[in-house]
Amino acid sequence: MAIKNFKEILIKPKIYTALTIGSSDPIGGAGIQADIKTFNNFRIFGTSVITTITFQNTSTFYGLKILSKNEISSQIDSIFSDFYPNAVKVGLVPNIEGIEAILDAIEKYKIEKLVVDPVMSTTTGKDFVNEAWLEKLKALVSKALVVTPNLKEAKILGNLDKDIKNIEDMKSAAINIFGLGAKNVVVKGGHLKNLATDMLFDGSEFVLFQEKLQEIGNIHGTGCAFSAAITSGLAKDKNVVDSVLNAKIFITKSIKSSFKIGKGSYLLNFRV
Repeated sequence: MAIKNFKEILIKPKIYTALTIGSSDPIGGAGIQADIKTFNNFRIFGTSVITTITFQNTSTFYGLKILSKNEISSQIDSIFSDFYPNAVKVGLVPNIEGIEAILDAIEKYKIEKLVVDPVMSTTTGKDFVNEAWLEKLKALVSKALVVTPNLKEAKILGNLDKDIKNIEDMKSAAINIFGLGAKNVVVKGGHLKNLATDMLFDGSEFVLFQEKLQEIGNIHGTGCAFSAAITSGLAKDKNVVDSVLNAKIFITKSIKSSFKIGKGSYLLNFRV
């Protein structure tokens, strides 16, 4: 009996895709480069739209070039006119026009699996917040399936009058951010004392994801990678809780095996 050609009997695996919209990091530790590396770890084919070209390294932020609304929209259209990514993540968008381009695309392409990482500053200290920009960012957050602020971002988005120092503060911020319209809020509490605690709030209950705090030092790109890992889970049709859990496991391993090759922050190991 003749055996069919190998290529004919080989089962074709399903290919999952994801899109990251955010900044380019020349050292590859954060931004869309970190997201693509994270997608690869989860066997996701990653695509990207650049909103900002940054000039930075592990120790210094030198500057940036912000792309126009039309340049961002054209990148998004070029992807969606070819195929539809299974999930979309938005990171740093430092200008109002850029956020407007993304809001237009969300409406145009009916994007539902949307993760918003509301980046407001760089690891090396560059801050992007102003009142008008913040209001536009809140409009983007209102469209998110999952929004992933760190403690500083959660304080601002949650309109708290004090720093977040414990789980009760995280809950207060999560409730207020949920009120903006996001379906799920993940407050990243990696800088709380003793435990690296991330909190998920879906409007009805809180779920804590905790690991022992790793006393390593400043690490570049953890927020980017964590939100990209959540996006990866959603792209593979996992529910939000499982997506956050897998992301927590991934980022914990990546932090534990982080390394230092530059003069400043440590860099994540994306191959875990």
